[in-house]
Amino acid sequence: MTVELLIEGPIARVCFNRPEAMNAYNDAMANDLLEISETLLRTPDIRAVLLCGNGPAFMAGGDIRHFHANLKEMPRGILQSVRQLNASILNLSHLDVPILAKTHGSAAGVGISLLCAADLVISSDDCKFTLAYGNLGLSSD
Repeated sequence: MTVELLIEGPIARVCFNRPEAMNAYNDAMANDLLEISETLLRTPDIRAVLLCGNGPAFMAGGDIRHFHANLKEMPRGILQSVRQLNASILNLSHLDVPILAKTHGSAAGVGISLLCAADLVISSDDCKFTLAYGNLGLSSD
């Protein structure tokens, strides 16, 4: 799984798990995050959600290497991934519990979009926040 869900008592931990790619967002992650956000909506015993990233970064944004390797499918693929991301963020925002995010390393692009669903973001001193959409000729999610 590219996104892990661990529920321990009343706490749900949603952890991005592509450390080799600094948790860059790709199609598999879009699918996993949507499924997890739907699971959280159906889990009434949760009292808080923690968003975190495994490895050197919270989330490095979209997986540009994946996009480049799949250029022919990209217009449709990006649209689908953005729709799934937006649905995931809406699902998180509909939870009636506090959402905390723990960031480190990098929080870029999609990662910052996900932070908008959080009630509180706690960051390491070295975390870099980057909105790189304009550098890539894109609009934000």
